[in-house]
Amino acid sequence: MPLRVMLTTRLLVVVAVIVVQTSVEGVDWNAQNKIDPDLSHIKQGAKQAIAIVLGQSLKPDGTASQLLIDRAIMAKTLLDKGAVTKIVVSGGDPAGVGHTEASMMANVLVKQGVSKSAIILESQALTTAENAWFLLRWIPNGTGAVYLVTSEFHMARAKYTFQAVFNHYYAMVQDKYARASPRLTIIPQMTESYCGLNASRNRDDDPHADISTKSLAKRASDELRFLDTGEVARGLFGPRNADENLMYIWPIQIDVGKDPDNERNFDEAWKQAAAVKERLTKCKEPPEPSAERNFH
Repeated sequence: MPLRVMLTTRLLVVVAVIVVQTSVEGVDWNAQNKIDPDLSHIKQGAKQAIAIVLGQSLKPDGTASQLLIDRAIMAKTLLDKGAVTKIVVSGGDPAGVGHTEASMMANVLVKQGVSKSAIILESQALTTAENAWFLLRWIPNGTGAVYLVTSEFHMARAKYTFQAVFNHYYAMVQDKYARASPRLTIIPQMTESYCGLNASRNRDDDPHADISTKSLAKRASDELRFLDTGEVARGLFGPRNADENLMYIWPIQIDVGKDPDNERNFDEAWKQAAAVKERLTKCKEPPEPSAERNFH
């Protein structure tokens, strides 16, 4: 390659890198994520609703766990009943298997007869907080409520997180425009999964084991611990641990201490998580299919 062409090419690459770096470093997330209330698709109090199905890390072979399938089928039930007009499947690829949780849940729904036009893919979220934040991009016009679809053991933390994220968003709108933002009603829709007693099937004591090998008892206990230790609140302010091998997209910092509803919402979440832990104590088996039992 002639020297002149090589130099020109290298210059273009350097310029491109500088432009990309400048654009990234120059993003004002506080400005980017503020939406004029007049442009919001939320219609407070409207009966129109959507469902959001929260993801879970895919299994090492890239397939969806039974918990994820159960959640997707619950959303289909809501759609079939006419309770929702759209289903948002939300989840990136924190497990690094090469495709997203959202795509796998969409596959489940399509195989169950759901039209692709009724499915909205949100494929970025890596955390429950991101599930909530990125959902705000995908609200169909005239929506007044969101059915929050996740497993029983996860619901307390999920609802609390959605409340915190939505309240932060409403406060941002209020601060910028001095007007109240229309609000979404959150409707919890819990899924119940198989509760087995065979503890020999779980890998609860292996911190490196796939999450789908954990028992419901372990999952419920962990959820209460996340609330007890303050990990949930810290996660809303940023990545839980800078050393974690996850590329968080989380663009904002939420200080739950500034939310006037936080104390009440947290107390409700803690009580719910404690009750679920007690209820699922006997569920020592992972809810994954096995040769000993039949699955839907």
